[in-house]
Amino acid sequence: IKLAQAMVLDEQDDKAYRLLIDGKKLTPDPLLLMAAGEARVFEAQRMKRNLSAEDSLSNRAPLLLDALQLAPTSMIVLEAVVQFLIECDNANADDLENVREQMLTSVDPAARHFVNGTVALMDDDYETAQYHLSEAAKEWTDMAGLLNNLAVTLAQSGEERVLPQALSFSNAALKQLPDHAFLLETRGQILVKLGRFQEAIADLEKALSDPNMRPLAHAG
Repeated sequence: IKLAQAMVLDEQDDKAYRLLIDGKKLTPDPLLLMAAGEARVFEAQRMKRNLSAEDSLSNRAPLLLDALQLAPTSMIVLEAVVQFLIECDNANADDLENVREQMLTSVDPAARHFVNGTVALMDDDYETAQYHLSEAAKEWTDMAGLLNNLAVTLAQSGEERVLPQALSFSNAALKQLPDHAFLLETRGQILVKLGRFQEAIADLEKALSDPNMRPLAHAG
């Protein structure tokens, strides 16, 4: 596994994958399969950076399906698959619909809820988003992206009574990924709605330290 990790760091993802698969033939260690699935994810992520959006989706699909079959319980794999499904939904490409459906039937119910909830959130359908994301959170209690999306959904619902709950989910997300700029921006916006302006400013200013967040912080 350590040799495979070194190969991944050297961007030799396919070699790492084949090394782990060969190792599985010699020993029944389940960690080898999980590592092999995650190597597939890293290869797909690198492909995403190097290809056009449509080509990336088409070429990443078999890698992520392979990853899902090898490591169906890996959070790295599940998060990558969920993000891919959301990208497919946004692309609206007919040739990707079968891929999306195949993946949706391959993931567990929590992943399907996460996908449906996140898509609803992007469409500003907060009621649908809250239902699906809440269902996903019953199973995935430590996925920062899910917790953050649920916090955003509650905060944007227009109901003041759910703001403390939104803050709780936001804090839980930051516990998983401390000082993550996007998560800090979410909490900052929630704190603004709660009238806790000094705390909000601290979070939003810290979020501004990430160049990717500069157009977003203080918006909303």
